[in-house]
Amino acid sequence: MSKLCLALVGLMSVCLASCSSGGPSQSEREHAFLLFVQDNSNEKARIEDFESNQCTKAEGAPSYTCDVTAKVRAMDRDFGNQMDGVYSFTKMGGTWKITGRVQQPPFAINGDTIHSSGIRMTVGTFLTLVFFGGCAAIFLVLAKTVKTRSDNATFDHDFQRFHGYKNTRIAVSTARAMIKFKAGSRIKAYALSDVRSWEKHWHNYNREGTLTLNVRDIDHPVWTIKFGNETEMNKWYELVSQAVNEKLKL
Repeated sequence: MSKLCLALVGLMSVCLASCSSGGPSQSEREHAFLLFVQDNSNEKARIEDFESNQCTKAEGAPSYTCDVTAKVRAMDRDFGNQMDGVYSFTKMGGTWKITGRVQQPPFAINGDTIHSSGIRMTVGTFLTLVFFGGCAAIFLVLAKTVKTRSDNATFDHDFQRFHGYKNTRIAVSTARAMIKFKAGSRIKAYALSDVRSWEKHWHNYNREGTLTLNVRDIDHPVWTIKFGNETEMNKWYELVSQAVNEKLKL
């Protein structure tokens, strides 16, 4: 009888040791995780999938760290959010609770809250940032458009015909017998008599054409003007021909 009692006492000791050293059970971890999600979300949520296979505890530490793989769904949302990570579980007043997230993915959405690399913001704040970012981008585009139009107006001043495509531009004044070119940031005007030759090429592979003019200029003897329309390219080829060879008056 005494041997049986001793065996029972030993068995109970083993059970108590294993129970005390194992940390929160699977169901206790899931319950603590649900409370953690609800406390950190602006709306109620439910756990669709939950798995936690391993818990560890450093010597002298009050908490267990447990790996968690879980999918959470907000009650009135159609999307699910993956909340995988390593969480710290601490027993408080007889109940296991999550007291922190030791490790988390780089980006996760929790209800109406966005977590990114440790930064937490509401969806409203995120959308506000997106809105102002979009406004800034639109402002920059408009500013660039206004500047381009202003530059083109300055370039075309006192010239009767002009054309621009991409980063090139050409203008002609038969009244002043002048022709003007722009390629990138380089701009220069010449007398029509300085134009020595010109040729056109239409490229079917990218639906673009070029009008190449050779001028009397040591520093920049060749200018290439781009066209996005073949008809427009042909018109300018003829315009240059008549302006140089036939003294055309516009």
